[in-house]
Amino acid sequence: MHSGTEFTNFIKRLQSALKRRNINLTSSEIKSSISDLIFGKELNDDLQATCLNALLEKHQSTSLVQLSEPESVLQPVIPPKETENAIVQSERLARDLVCSKASSMGIVLSEADVVAIANQLDYQVDSSVEDVIAEAEALLIAYADHVKQQSKQKVTAMINRVYSHVGNNNTEVSQHLSEGLQQFASDLGVSQQEFKRQAQQALRRLKISKNSA
Repeated sequence: MHSGTEFTNFIKRLQSALKRRNINLTSSEIKSSISDLIFGKELNDDLQATCLNALLEKHQSTSLVQLSEPESVLQPVIPPKETENAIVQSERLARDLVCSKASSMGIVLSEADVVAIANQLDYQVDSSVEDVIAEAEALLIAYADHVKQQSKQKVTAMINRVYSHVGNNNTEVSQHLSEGLQQFASDLGVSQQEFKRQAQQALRRLKISKNSA
C-alpha cells in the first residue's frame, strides 16, 4: 500500500494535471479511482500517465457537462492590476508558508532559498491548505537532503586535505630525521678518523723519545 510524501506528491501531480483540463477532483476521489491501477506498482512517470488517461476517460465527459453554462452568463472581467496584485499576494503567501514550515522543521533558509523553494510550489487559488503544506514539506525535505549531501562532501574533502597535510608533514619529518642520522654518522666517522690520526701521532712521538734516551 502506497503512503507518505511520495504518494502525496503523486496524487498532487495528477490533481494539478486534471485542473489544467478543468477537472476538479479531491485527493480522495483520485485515490479511489486509481487504487487498482497503482496497487503493488512503482510510482513512476509511466504509471502517472496511465492513471491520468484513466481519470480523463472517466471524468472528462462529466466535467464538460458540469462546466457548460448558458450563453447569457458572462464571466466577470478581472482588471490586469487586480490580477497582478493577486499574483504578488500568492507569491508572498507561498514564501510565508515556506518560512513557517521550515521553521517548524528546524531548517534554516536564506532569503534566496525561500524564494527558490516558494517558486516551485504548485500554488493555485483552489488548492487546499493541506495540499500546499504537503508540497512545501516535500520540497523542504528534498532541500534538507541536498544540503546534507553537500555538507558530507565538504567534510570528506576537509578530511582528505587533513590526511594529505599530515602525510606531507610525516614525510618531511622522516626525511629530516634520515638526513640528520646520516650527518651524525658522517660526523662520527670523521671524528673516529681524527682520533686515530692523533693517536698514531702520539705513538710516533713516544717512539722517538725512547730512541733518543
